[in-house]
Amino acid sequence: MKNNQLFKPIENRSEAIKVIKDISYVFFFIAGLQAILGFFISPIAVLDGIIYAVLAGLLLTTKSRIVAILLLLLSVISVISTCLNALGISEGGTNIVLSFIIFYSSIRALHATFVLQGASSTENNADKTKELNQ
Repeated sequence: MKNNQLFKPIENRSEAIKVIKDISYVFFFIAGLQAILGFFISPIAVLDGIIYAVLAGLLLTTKSRIVAILLLLLSVISVISTCLNALGISEGGTNIVLSFIIFYSSIRALHATFVLQGASSTENNADKTKELNQ
């Protein structure tokens, strides 16, 4: 993402599509990172990588709110498990910064999908109103 786009409000359909595309690529990167680390550190991380890759692909192609919600749920689980790992309660990755990047990215994707769906319904309503007025 370029310059201030990471925190910039999503105001229209084209911005929402751009954010969804960018966030999908972020999740593809995270999936690759998880898979690579999984081969060397923890085999279960490979499964995380596969799940992130599938959801990123679905988000990119469908721009679905359901996929964005699944990414958010997965990221919440990631934050919780990472915090537990950092506290020594369980074993696994302790990179809290990466975990919160994943969490923020999933929130941003969810917001973009809702803006996109809202923009689509607003355009449909405008078209219907235009048809009624003619």
